[in-house]
Amino acid sequence: MSRTAGVISGEAIRRERRRQRLTAEDTAARYADSAMTHTVLMNIEASRRKAPATIDEWLRLAYVLGVPPESLLMPDDDSDDQIQITPEIVIDRVRLVRWLRGQAPIGDVEPRHYRQVAGLTLPEDGATTADERSVEISRRVTSMLESVDSEAAEAARIMRRQIYDLLGELDELVTSGTDPKQLSETIRSYRDRLVSLS
Repeated sequence: MSRTAGVISGEAIRRERRRQRLTAEDTAARYADSAMTHTVLMNIEASRRKAPATIDEWLRLAYVLGVPPESLLMPDDDSDDQIQITPEIVIDRVRLVRWLRGQAPIGDVEPRHYRQVAGLTLPEDGATTADERSVEISRRVTSMLESVDSEAAEAARIMRRQIYDLLGELDELVTSGTDPKQLSETIRSYRDRLVSLS
């Protein structure tokens, strides 16, 4: 069965609240905002409110409950529910976590841009397990290598163009009947210019 993140989030909030043996009144009091009454909280939990929890409410409830925000987007461990991202895109909890953590895109996205943005959003110590650190290091190394490859290709293109231009000038000198001594000096200066390019 697939459900939206809003519905799953409401159930996860209620599940975590109950796991901690907190009443809706206790949780609303901890929330410390008059707009979050125990009735509003219970309506969020039961998906009775017109809209699910806002991003601000969701983050604040994660803080109040002392849990990672992403845990409030997860279906129950015993559930095989799928999370509906769009009407066409439905994913399981593993893919959701990887997407939330910037480890893997979903849908049709430009992979390089995704990895670049994910690298900006993940802190240096964002991965907690050895496997997560390994995946993150691998992703960062791949991103750096792609960047180096791109810069090296551009540098090689510029160098090829400069050598091409030098050879064109040399060809022009040879075919124009330039004095051999002057031609030799010109070749020497071209060699010096090539050394300075390396």
